[in-house]
Amino acid sequence: MRIVAIDEGHGGKDSGAVSVSGVFESVIVEQYAPFTQFMLLGLGLDVKRIRLPGESVASDERIRRIKASHADCLVSLHCNSVTSEKATGFEVYTSPGITPADALAESVITELMWVSSSLRGRFDIRDGDRDKEAHFYVLTRSPMPAILVEFGFLSNVADERLILDPLFRHRACSAITVGVARWIFGMAT
Repeated sequence: MRIVAIDEGHGGKDSGAVSVSGVFESVIVEQYAPFTQFMLLGLGLDVKRIRLPGESVASDERIRRIKASHADCLVSLHCNSVTSEKATGFEVYTSPGITPADALAESVITELMWVSSSLRGRFDIRDGDRDKEAHFYVLTRSPMPAILVEFGFLSNVADERLILDPLFRHRACSAITVGVARWIFGMAT
């Protein structure tokens, strides 16, 4: 059975970013993770959640759990925030270079593009694909293809409104599910 690991990027004492209206990133990703898990299970995939709701987990322990999951891929869920209120859009990150995660990121990006006409994607196409690349701890230390999804900017009023909308949450989780499934089942053929 194919396994997907879901990493809630923040939780417990690590609240992550804070939205314009004061909602913690950890609260948001703890709502997105079970939706994504439920949808992936519905497609016959096994899902390993790396962090339990409200749980504080040190970075090294997260990596230990990721490795122990023996997953085919990892999806880390986040919301972005910067000092400028103008930054907007979703992003999907992989570790630097050309890696097996690039195809996974591209599949998820393709699906996220259909989620809302109000939310655009932010891409880096310098290497021929749309994912952004960064030396994020969870990406560079995961033994399986790993992506980090930023649903939008909590520092932007319009993005925050979308991210907190239950319909957007449903559509975004569906998009991730379809993107991951297409990647996994495409691998199997």
